[in-house]
Amino acid sequence: MVVLHFIRVYGRKNLPKKGPFIFASNHVSLGDPPIVGVACNTVPLHFLAKEELFYGKRWGWWFTWTKCIPISRDKNNFKATKEILAKLKEGRAIGLFPEGTRSETGELQEAEIGVGFLAVKSKAPVIPMYIYGSKKALPVGGPYRMGLPIKVYIGKSVDLSEAEKISDRRQKYRFASDKIMQAIASLKRQAE
Repeated sequence: MVVLHFIRVYGRKNLPKKGPFIFASNHVSLGDPPIVGVACNTVPLHFLAKEELFYGKRWGWWFTWTKCIPISRDKNNFKATKEILAKLKEGRAIGLFPEGTRSETGELQEAEIGVGFLAVKSKAPVIPMYIYGSKKALPVGGPYRMGLPIKVYIGKSVDLSEAEKISDRRQKYRFASDKIMQAIASLKRQAE
């Protein structure tokens, strides 16, 4: 993909030099994880991916090889949550898409509350990102359009200090999730 598309990265100065941290990006294309990986090549990333992808005959091996963490959409993710928090504690970087799935329209959706939980619980800096152009260049179901520019906007770490003042845990995690999506929305406005 790096060879087939020109990826321009804005805000690279906002990337931490080392972990732990969480990259949180919009998600509109199957190509988004490798795009984030190219943009954030300062540290190895562990992406979260729906567990069904690990069992696909075509790409299942790739999710295991790249050390993605399987997430179930239907049941408790206690094991995955424990693994994510352990990786962050080790100083690693986690890449995730707060919306939990690709946006078919390209519009931002509400973040899953688990994103706020991970951010608050780990206290790891959350680096917002917005990918522009991947939906046209790498649409779901193809055809892939070679040579179209893809732009990645990287923002400053999201300030979640206000979340700590909220006593109700669910409200705290929702607040943090919303703040992360607001930061991504701000980058989207910058891109358009």
